[in-house]
Amino acid sequence: MEESTDYKSVDLEFKKLIKKYANTTDIAPMGLVPPNVVNISSIPWLHFEHFSSQSGANKNNLTPMITTGKYEKVGSQLLMSVNIKVHHATVDDYHVALFFEILQREMNR
Repeated sequence: MEESTDYKSVDLEFKKLIKKYANTTDIAPMGLVPPNVVNISSIPWLHFEHFSSQSGANKNNLTPMITTGKYEKVGSQLLMSVNIKVHHATVDDYHVALFFEILQREMNR
């Protein structure tokens, strides 16, 4: 997707891409994966304790992958499974901790 600054533009372009590639089985239907990408996927119907996936789309295993799962209310807390896969050569544990700290702060809003 081209860089957009407003939600409506991103949403419109995203819907066009979904329609265009809806019937493909290719893991990277748009061709080469650009540099500096973070793969984010959601499995909203599934709670998981651990999740691992290896993408064949990008032979570069340095690409971070974030997977979110089902969110559910447990007692007075709202919980959501989140898994992050990073390569230690490019991301330190400190950065992973910062990611979860910021995610928690945003989720508490």
